[in-house]
Amino acid sequence: MNRLKQFLKRNYGLEKIGYIWVREKERSNKQHYHLALLLDGNKIRHPKRLNARIKEMWLPHGYTPVVLNPYYFINKHNLNDQIDILIFYNN
Repeated sequence: MNRLKQFLKRNYGLEKIGYIWVREKERSNKQHYHLALLLDGNKIRHPKRLNARIKEMWLPHGYTPVVLNPYYFINKHNLNDQIDILIFYNN
């Protein structure tokens, strides 16, 4: 995570980087992780380059799934009305 934060600060000028992660273990013996990044949409308008970097960083550690629509813009001044959508996108 530290390498990813350094990449974001260096390449996008982000100072505040939010994230949420969870470890899941279903019926199989293997666990897996989910990660949601909370980033300034004024600095990152489309995640193509960021997605490529994340895949490059994670591939040596295992499978990296591709998410079809991996981003959602949230208006920070209207967060209460958008919280349900945010939860839906992260399920």
